[in-house]
Amino acid sequence: MLLEAVETANETQELVGVIHRKFGEKYGVGEGEVKLFSLDQYQFELEQILTEGETFRSSLKTTMTEQSIVVKKLYSSIISKIRDVFYQANQDATEWSDSVLLPLMRQIKEHKKQTESRLHMLRKISNSNRRHC
Repeated sequence: MLLEAVETANETQELVGVIHRKFGEKYGVGEGEVKLFSLDQYQFELEQILTEGETFRSSLKTTMTEQSIVVKKLYSSIISKIRDVFYQANQDATEWSDSVLLPLMRQIKEHKKQTESRLHMLRKISNSNRRHC
């Protein structure tokens, strides 16, 4: 599951980079650093939790404890932590995806304003020249 998320994040980052490059080449906007999203932190946290889970599983105390209590402890200590890591990764990925194209969108809007302003100015000049002729 995490490997799929890493692959999706990499593909998305590559696509965002392509979008920025194409807009840069075609319209002169979009150049610049693209903020990358990394799952390394979450991988590290999951590895730590899995190590903790293995320690829990292989402990003598766990072996001697009633199964229902072991399941409750497993859920409260390991599974809930894993769920929290995935939740946070999802939140951060969503925030990243919402914000990564904002600078490009702002540049495009600014470029559009400038183009409209120039067009308006050219129309004024054209109308002025028609009146004088």
